[in-house]
Amino acid sequence: MIKPPSKTAQILALLKAKGVLRPRDLGDLGIHPRNLSILHQQGVLARMGRGLYTLVDGDWTEHHSFAEAAKRVPGGVIGLASALRFHELTNEMPHQVWIFISRKAWKPKVDYPVLRIFRCEPDRLLDDTLQPRIEGMDVRITNVPRTITDCFRHRRAIGLEVAILALREALQRRLCTPAELALVAKKQRAWTIMRPYLEALL
Repeated sequence: MIKPPSKTAQILALLKAKGVLRPRDLGDLGIHPRNLSILHQQGVLARMGRGLYTLVDGDWTEHHSFAEAAKRVPGGVIGLASALRFHELTNEMPHQVWIFISRKAWKPKVDYPVLRIFRCEPDRLLDDTLQPRIEGMDVRITNVPRTITDCFRHRRAIGLEVAILALREALQRRLCTPAELALVAKKQRAWTIMRPYLEALL
């Protein structure tokens, strides 16, 4: 007779498939949620937030939360602080995934990752974006000119100093040209805001 897998084996198998587990995810397996706390105390699992667990030695990239966000918000676009991190235009690691969704879309109910949601006009949501593959997921992220433009558009949320530093870094590293920035800024209706700072750096 084949011995059924242990509770730990079942939990680990589910974690490898899902990436993150919540206590309620164990309901279908008939396993008590306290087993997650036990595995956390044993150093097998890491607690990522209240009621959120993942593998301590999971083979996740730095951008694991982006892949998770893409999975849970299929129509979303990673942007602003998260896109700055992806393009290495900041050393800060945001605690939330900053994401754009259509102005007409329902606000997603997601436990993990923690999202900071911004609305965008549907006809401009996918403009000037990239779609890198992260951990097997196609993740939509704003490109460098759009990311910088969005930072100026949402300067109250992200901080004007952050936007200016990103602009300077992108120009110094030649990640985009002034002409590309101007084109996207005009398209995204941010040229009036960004123009003085761009001209000051040229």
